[in-house]
Amino acid sequence: MQTTLTPFEGRLSRHFAASDPIKVYGWSAAKLVIQAPRDVTAGVPFDVTATLTNTGPVDLYLVKIWLTNLYGCELIAGDMESSWRTLAPAQDAVASWTLMPYASGTLLSTNSEGNVSFDILAPEAMGRGNTIKTVDAATLEPLGGTKLLANNRVYLTKGSGRVILDEQGVHKITATRDGYRVSKMIYDLSAPSASVMLMDKWRDDGKPYVSMAAYKKSETEYKDVLHQDVRFDAGSDKRCELTCDAEWNGNGPGKYVLYQGTKTLESTTGRFTFAPGKQFRPDSRIYLKLVAANGVVSDRIQTKLVVESPGGSPGSPSLKIGNTPDIKVDKDKPVVSNLAFKPGFKYV
Repeated sequence: MQTTLTPFEGRLSRHFAASDPIKVYGWSAAKLVIQAPRDVTAGVPFDVTATLTNTGPVDLYLVKIWLTNLYGCELIAGDMESSWRTLAPAQDAVASWTLMPYASGTLLSTNSEGNVSFDILAPEAMGRGNTIKTVDAATLEPLGGTKLLANNRVYLTKGSGRVILDEQGVHKITATRDGYRVSKMIYDLSAPSASVMLMDKWRDDGKPYVSMAAYKKSETEYKDVLHQDVRFDAGSDKRCELTCDAEWNGNGPGKYVLYQGTKTLESTTGRFTFAPGKQFRPDSRIYLKLVAANGVVSDRIQTKLVVESPGGSPGSPSLKIGNTPDIKVDKDKPVVSNLAFKPGFKYV
C-alpha cells in the first residue's frame, strides 16, 4: 500500500502479504448501459442514467460511477460520484443526473473509459467558426460582456456568455472582464466546435497569477490542465509539452515553477517539455506557482496533471482480462475490482 500524507506531501508505504492468491477481475465482469436523450435544447434540463450490471457469477467490490470534467453542461441534480461496496451477481448500480445544456445539439457518441466531456455545439455555429462560452469558475454562471482577443481581433460575449469567433487556425484566446482575472487558452479555430472558458473572480492581493496552462495533445488540440485531467503512466517516456502564461501584476516577469514536494521544474518562458512519468511520483499532486522578479510568490495551483501508478487508478483502469481465455471466475472466490466507470457523451 502506498499513499501520500497531505498537506505535507509525505509518502507512506506498507507491505502486506496474502495467505492465498488474490484474484482480480475487471471489465469482463460488468456491463455499462447509458440512457441519454438523442437531442437536447439549450437551457432545457435533461436526464442521464448510467446502469452498471454485474454480469459475473460472484460479487464485485468497490465499484464507482462518476462525472468528471463537465464542460458544456451544468449539473443540476445528482451526485458527481456514486459508489457501491458490493455489487452482487445480476445486481444493478444506477447513477442518475440532471444536466442543463449551454446550447442545443444532437448526441453523437458515448464512451465509458475517458473523462466525461459534454461537447455541445449550437447548430447556428456550424460552418461559421467556433462558439466560445465564458462562465464563472465557481458558479458556472454565464459571463456576458466578456472581451475575447483572438488573432488581434476583439469579440464581445452576449448575455448568454457565448460568442462566435470567425477565425481560422490555432490561436491563443485571451478573455478579460471587469471583476475577473484574465483567462487564456489555446484553441484550433479551423473546425466548428464549442468550448467553455472558466474565469476566476479578481483578488486584489498584489500577487502574480497563472492565466493559462495548456497541454499540447496534438498539433491542433490542447487541454486546459488547470481544469481538465491529463494522465500519464508512472515510468512512461511519454512527453508532455506544457505552455503556461501569467499576469505578473506589476511585480516583473520571473519564473514558472512546476513541482511536487522537493522535485521542481523551472522555466522563464512558461514552456515545459518533460516526461511526467519519469519526473514525478505516481498518485501525488503536482502544483504550479510563479516567482516574480522581485521575489513575490503567487498562490500555488494544483494542476490536473496526473501520474498513475503501474497498477492503474480508478480514473483510468488498466486491467483488461476479458480477452484472456485461460482466466475463469471461481464461484467461491470474491472479485476485487476497485474500478471506476466514467460514462461520457458527445453532442454536436
